[in-house]
Amino acid sequence: MGSTAAQHDKHHCRCFTIDKNLIRWFRNVLISRGFERQVVEDDHGQEFGLRKRLTEHKQLHVKVMPDGLIEAEMEPPPEYLEHLDHKYSYSPHSRVLRILRGVRIGFRSARPTPSTCKRPVVVHPKHHTSSKKVVGVAVFVCIGAVLLGYALHKGR
Repeated sequence: MGSTAAQHDKHHCRCFTIDKNLIRWFRNVLISRGFERQVVEDDHGQEFGLRKRLTEHKQLHVKVMPDGLIEAEMEPPPEYLEHLDHKYSYSPHSRVLRILRGVRIGFRSARPTPSTCKRPVVVHPKHHTSSKKVVGVAVFVCIGAVLLGYALHKGR
């Protein structure tokens, strides 16, 4: 199995590693359980990254690295601007552990479990800002500016 020596931060769980020969199988199992590709995702060298929408404003995002290391976070979906602010992300350690046990895949666990995984700090946004609304307003403003510029230029 891959290395469990993982960097940790308060926003991600990197405590679990699966056998690298089971990565494709694990991906297929997650898809069969409702996980899907995230349309836009940063490339951190992962074999795959999938998300599962849990509520309108929360998703579980799981990435698996080539050595089998699982990196997971609970976060707002990318359809909301709060997705870009890590203060709203936290470690889903216990949920990942339930998934691994539920699919009966062998795994290694980092020891000791970081305190940020044992007791994650959960911060919920007061409001959720739809990125579609922001883009819509930006497009509207740009079109308005173009029309205004055209009108001013034509009035010369």
